[in-house]
Amino acid sequence: MMGKSNFLFFNALVASAVIAVAGPALSPAYAGLSGPYFGGTFDCRASTGEARLCSVTPNSPAAAAGLLADDVIVKFGGVTIRSVDDFNAALKSQLPGKPVEVVYIRGGKEYGTAATLVARR
Repeated sequence: MMGKSNFLFFNALVASAVIAVAGPALSPAYAGLSGPYFGGTFDCRASTGEARLCSVTPNSPAAAAGLLADDVIVKFGGVTIRSVDDFNAALKSQLPGKPVEVVYIRGGKEYGTAATLVARR
């Protein structure tokens, strides 16, 4: 029988393997490890290298902030975002429960909002 510490180690090991295989667009936050949750997925196939949302989870912090699919996040928590990797790093540096400034492009215009991140379950 696997103890709790062995299970947690195994879960982290599997998540690391998924990240290694999936590539840079998948962060530990998306692989099910602890950390802040935003609720958006990005078009990892985008050749432009931008952080373009391809979907927003209903009732998520991203949805509550008014973000929509096709929005391009250009700043998150004061950090300039040029890629999904930039976004993942900025997300991991935030704490659940705190509002985070989000600047995004929609239809060629720049907008700003705030998202209150929650802890992953």
